[in-house]
Amino acid sequence: MKISITCMALLLTVEFSFAQQATPAPTQSRENYLNKSQNQKIGAWFLMLGGVALLVRTAGNHAVNSISNVPPPFPIVPVALSAGCIGGSIALFKASSRNKKKTLGAAAYFNILSIPSTQSATSGTTFVPAFSIKLN
Repeated sequence: MKISITCMALLLTVEFSFAQQATPAPTQSRENYLNKSQNQKIGAWFLMLGGVALLVRTAGNHAVNSISNVPPPFPIVPVALSAGCIGGSIALFKASSRNKKKTLGAAAYFNILSIPSTQSATSGTTFVPAFSIKLN
């Protein structure tokens, strides 16, 4: 029973990993990239300030506790968390600048336009493929 469940899980994983995307990803406009860049930059600042604040707090606690004759153990967990926050903020700053650079390039889109049409006294909507180019 375990082998059959494992094989089914493996087959489902392989199927989803090699399957093609059924619906195309929506195209992003300049405003979307600018908004995404701004949100990433705000998140990066929060992570950076949180990491620095945690590091300062940990250093302050460690200095106060080390006044006694017995030195306290090194606070590895708070230092690792603050280093992770600072590292994550650097990654977000880089992603923010990359998204801002994406807004400067030219973009071409394939769109399907819906056009109202009248054919033999009936009105409806006709879909026409269109190609649009945006130069920023």
